[in-house]
Amino acid sequence: MCTNDLRLLLQEPLPDLACATALLAQRIAYPDLDLGLLLNVVEQLAAEAAPIVAASPPKEQGAALMAFLFGSGRFRGNQDDYANPRNSFINEILDSGLGIPISLSALFLMLSARLGIEAHGVGLPGHFVVGIASADGQRYFDPFYGGRELSIAACSRLVTQTTGYEGPLQEAWLAPVEVAEIVARMLRNLRTVYLQAGQWSAVQCVLEQLCLVEPRVPSHMRDLGLVMFQRRQTERGIYYLEAYLRAAPEAEDRADLQQAMAEHLARVARLN
Repeated sequence: MCTNDLRLLLQEPLPDLACATALLAQRIAYPDLDLGLLLNVVEQLAAEAAPIVAASPPKEQGAALMAFLFGSGRFRGNQDDYANPRNSFINEILDSGLGIPISLSALFLMLSARLGIEAHGVGLPGHFVVGIASADGQRYFDPFYGGRELSIAACSRLVTQTTGYEGPLQEAWLAPVEVAEIVARMLRNLRTVYLQAGQWSAVQCVLEQLCLVEPRVPSHMRDLGLVMFQRRQTERGIYYLEAYLRAAPEAEDRADLQQAMAEHLARVARLN
């Protein structure tokens, strides 16, 4: 059963990533989404993969699941329409088979958790991949590019290709990423996509979820307040900006925000 409280879900010892991503889809873009039905689709996909995984040697089960999902092309990276927000929503991915690196990696992690495969997300700068525990050490795979296996050198090249960074690969980049951080990174991606498209209502929805997922990041409250100003929601905007300034009393943008709040209050006064 999927809880409707995203914050409580992410505080659980082993949060269900499928449930978390389903909640994001419902809250941001698909209010009528049937969470139970969507989770059933995930369970059915795991059941379909189970015999293939079970027939593989233990150390190859993760690779077998990777091939089942991505080697066949059943699910693949949407290279032609990368910035489409649908690439980030689990219901759309299950329907179209198209996604971006983090959402396809999340799909793998949903199934690996259900099939007893020890795997985790790997948040490389600019590109998200999957790490799978093996008797021979960690193995890395890239769901976006057909589930190919990556060497450490290939991981480094990916970072260079996506960000332009040319220094050495930092070991911290290969550390396992928790479910809450996966959800936060998906939300940050969506924030960028919606901002670039000028879809302010969607940006607001995303920021509201970011405030729940990362309550200790004051800048989310600031951004939410500014978006509310953009949408002429002055009182709510001031509420979030004041909350930001309380959480970050030494903020460098304090004077600018105070001036913005005064200007918006003056505008409301003139309208009244």
